[in-house]
Amino acid sequence: MERKVNRRTFLKYCAAGVIGAAVAGTAVYFGTQLAIPKRKEKYVIGMMSRLNVPFWFIVERGAQAASRKYGFALTVFHPTDLTSVDQIKVVRAWVAQGIDGIAWAVNDPEACKPVINEIVAKGIPVITFNGDSPESDRLLFLDISHEEAVYLGIKLLAEGIEKLGLGGPEKPAKIVFMIGDLISGVAKDMRRGAERAYKEIPWLKEVQVLVDDGSPAKASTMLEELLVKEPDLVGIYAAYDYDVPAAGEVITKKGLIGKVVITGTALTGADVPYILNGAVYGVADNRPYDQGFMATEIVYRMLTEGVEKVAKELIPKWPEEKIYRPPPIVYDKEKMIKRAKEDPEWWKAIGAPPLEELLH
Repeated sequence: MERKVNRRTFLKYCAAGVIGAAVAGTAVYFGTQLAIPKRKEKYVIGMMSRLNVPFWFIVERGAQAASRKYGFALTVFHPTDLTSVDQIKVVRAWVAQGIDGIAWAVNDPEACKPVINEIVAKGIPVITFNGDSPESDRLLFLDISHEEAVYLGIKLLAEGIEKLGLGGPEKPAKIVFMIGDLISGVAKDMRRGAERAYKEIPWLKEVQVLVDDGSPAKASTMLEELLVKEPDLVGIYAAYDYDVPAAGEVITKKGLIGKVVITGTALTGADVPYILNGAVYGVADNRPYDQGFMATEIVYRMLTEGVEKVAKELIPKWPEEKIYRPPPIVYDKEKMIKRAKEDPEWWKAIGAPPLEELLH
């Protein structure tokens, strides 16, 4: 059966600036659009991201890879801010057009809760990933833990600071924590990870949390201002993906490589030059490519194999427990280069230039 997009709904969101562009996967692929691909003996799966930034383009590439492997049609939306207003509008439009299943990275847990409940009640599988709505009826949460990634990332920051002799148990080290917001479930998880690390490493002294509202430009400006205010700052934790290259660029331009250590969350191609030049010591990667692949794969398997079978395979105590937790991966320069050589498809997916060009 062929499904058509409701033209009035489509034009309404075009006018509102909701529609954007993206690259095709195997399906009739609209990317940052609410239109559903034409259905020809295929399930249609929607992937709702959290923000229109490079991290989520990598997530999208993972979802495209799953679409190619399993043959489902895919539609993706990237919001322009970290609220759930457009997320909810687009998801409702997807449901009206006959979406079969949704992998949703939630921005606002409470705002999304009734919408998720309503969709699940219609018999449409909804899982959350990256950002959760824990009190909703979502079938499970794919959690490559933000809390654990930040915890590991700050321990990596302490390692780098000690290695360069910039701080340690006998020499307190001033650091800053950069993040896009403090309201979302993701942000709260990240801050919990930071607090865990600080308890274990009391000589790290967080002097400020820079909240950049999802803007790389604002992140750079705020960091430059803080470096003037705190000239003895020796560490930067860059929590959101765009914060890592933003901090790397600032430290490189100011000639502070070796004097200020940067670590962060999520490895993207934009980080690579700054890891190679030493501005960024490493990242605790919450695996964006794998998130996109696994989230849409789980939805597809629920549609084709049954919810209970798939959920219990991943989470043996489901439905009493509904969180599936693959671990983050910590990369320093050597580990990053090793994975790049072993897995060129992943390297390309994260948006990195050819490794040979970077190393010569």
